[in-house]
Amino acid sequence: MRMKLLVLSLFCLFITSQGQAQMSTNEQTAKTESMAAPDLPDAGVPLYNMSGELSATDPTYDRRFGVTQDLTCNANSLDSGNDNLAYDVYPFAVSQNGPYEFETTLTGLSDSYIFIYCDFDPANPDQKLMDGNDDGGAGLASQININLASQQQYYLVVTSFGNGQLGTYDVEIRGPAGATITMAPQVVPTLGEWALISLALILMIVGTVAIGQRELAIA
Repeated sequence: MRMKLLVLSLFCLFITSQGQAQMSTNEQTAKTESMAAPDLPDAGVPLYNMSGELSATDPTYDRRFGVTQDLTCNANSLDSGNDNLAYDVYPFAVSQNGPYEFETTLTGLSDSYIFIYCDFDPANPDQKLMDGNDDGGAGLASQININLASQQQYYLVVTSFGNGQLGTYDVEIRGPAGATITMAPQVVPTLGEWALISLALILMIVGTVAIGQRELAIA
């Protein structure tokens, strides 16, 4: 009986590893095809430029790939097999309806990947997704062209193609003449901020327990 369980466990492990390898192979094939495709033309006028950096202290998540654009926030995507990738998230809104373009310039980061979400939950990266792109820009830079609605909050997520790819980048946003981009501060705490939040919660719990025990002792 134990031998049968061992054989079954080894078989399941083999199937899982083969599936992950196939996902990585499929994504690499898609990457090669996207690099061979011509860059999309620039759209609109420059509206906003910003700089960022993927670093070892950034939060991480499991990136998607093969996104089919969907303006209703239900884009289809696939599991990339690239897990625990550093990312930055930028909440933003636009002042006019119309087409907008998001393009990265790699100033230190070797290979970017960007996404647009209606709402971003790093624990569920396949949800509320609108679009994603790997190499639509120059070289290994990314570019998304998408129609957006005014006064709705969106989320631009900047990450990398593979594990361990860190470094600086710029993002240019283009759109209709006269439109404005309102950027909000990043909403995802860093690892250090999470540590402080966790410590504060622990101290609050310990304090609450201590007060309760003191009140019981007095009673």
